[in-house]
Amino acid sequence: MNITGIFFDFGGTLMNNKSDKEAHYHLMNAVKQKYALKTTTEKLLAEYEFYVHKYPNPLVYEKSHGMKNIKNAFCQILSARSKIPDYNWFWEEYMKNHIAHVRLNKHAQEVLVKIKSSEPKSHLGLISDADDEYLYKQMSALDILGLFDSITTSEEVGFRKPAKEIFRKALGKAKCKPENAIYIGDNVERDILGAQSVGMTAVLFSGSIAKCKETDFVITSLNNLLDVIFKLKNTGNPRAKD
Repeated sequence: MNITGIFFDFGGTLMNNKSDKEAHYHLMNAVKQKYALKTTTEKLLAEYEFYVHKYPNPLVYEKSHGMKNIKNAFCQILSARSKIPDYNWFWEEYMKNHIAHVRLNKHAQEVLVKIKSSEPKSHLGLISDADDEYLYKQMSALDILGLFDSITTSEEVGFRKPAKEIFRKALGKAKCKPENAIYIGDNVERDILGAQSVGMTAVLFSGSIAKCKETDFVITSLNNLLDVIFKLKNTGNPRAKD
């Protein structure tokens, strides 16, 4: 297989979800202190996560959808306690805590560096539903922004994964045919099925070695991705499992 494009998801694939939850914990602790809320940080975090997941998640992207999502959760928490929300403060606190606590998954940076420096060169791209403001600041703080040849977001394209439009836009930037592209993500519906719908080879990054029939490859460590790339370059068998 002639691999000319390698694309990654951000949240849960490069970014460590546990550290993201830690950032939310510290964010809720800051909310508790600022508004003198008589509850535990753990309960606030549970409320926050409930409202975040309850918020509509349409396929057609609305500008700053993620920001609206988290601010809606913030508003719900405070309105239930008759408090007036300070949105500007909250967003600044959100960014501050994510920069301070969010980390990459193990091997993420070294794998990106190896792909970037490998020969023959492959276009290194990112495809994400995260809002631009958050994504670029977070990637810069994690020191990976400069490694990517292209970044394609839902905010830019107007559609969220698994819509074909966002994957096609990324492929267009790379001047890469889908049959020569690999996409790595942690969500079967949004990442795997979305990438496969346009003809890309899909690699599921999962905490379990259990095989997933929807994907072409399953890896439990990002370090194993290099083996998958080697296998594809030499055998071109997209139905093999790692």
